[in-house]
Amino acid sequence: MTVSVMVTGSLFRSSVQKTAKSGKLYTTATLKAAVGGDVEFWTALAFGESEQAALLGLAQGEKCAVQGSMKLEAKAGDGEVKIYRTVFVDALLALKPAPRERKPKSEKLERAPPAGRAAVEPSLNDDIPF
Repeated sequence: MTVSVMVTGSLFRSSVQKTAKSGKLYTTATLKAAVGGDVEFWTALAFGESEQAALLGLAQGEKCAVQGSMKLEAKAGDGEVKIYRTVFVDALLALKPAPRERKPKSEKLERAPPAGRAAVEPSLNDDIPF
């Protein structure tokens, strides 16, 4: 049985391209998804060229939606069971670009008047009554 899911979250770790034992390239990333008041971590695996390029084009912290088949694994250790979630990427959509750094107003450069424009003569700069 195959189950398809769509996971929406942010990149917890930047994506990494690796080589499988067979010599084929694949890309992996960790997604952080909010579920109610909890947080789930998903491993995203991309094997197709376009899916890998899309995943590699995202930076840490950027939000995205990933769609594909999923695999769940439960592993017991230290008296508790951990659930490992994996989604095999069929499609990826970047949801919002990462915020850019803003410079303080004091660092902004003042604009010079455009070249080639003559200064307005004071006699033409009078108030016009309406």
